[in-house]
Amino acid sequence: MTVAVVGGHDRFKPQLEEYAKENKLKLRFVNRWSPQASYIFSSADYIIIITGCVSHELVKLAKSCGKKKCIFCRSKGLCRIKKLINQLKVDA
Repeated sequence: MTVAVVGGHDRFKPQLEEYAKENKLKLRFVNRWSPQASYIFSSADYIIIITGCVSHELVKLAKSCGKKKCIFCRSKGLCRIKKLINQLKVDA
């Protein structure tokens, strides 16, 4: 399963990558616009958007690439992101 996390703080990236490695997930962390962002979003199974720490441009791009697979998260905390990923693993 591939999960793209959009937004958030840079300090989350190493911890999320370690968590993904432990749980055998592919994780893509995007917190700034890049030319590869549309490819990352379209190839992900789920897109978690952290609404408090993301630009409007990235949200629009994520929604255009996969509106049905977008999950909006108001909490900026790492624990909440991990809980969402665990819930997605159970549902999948």
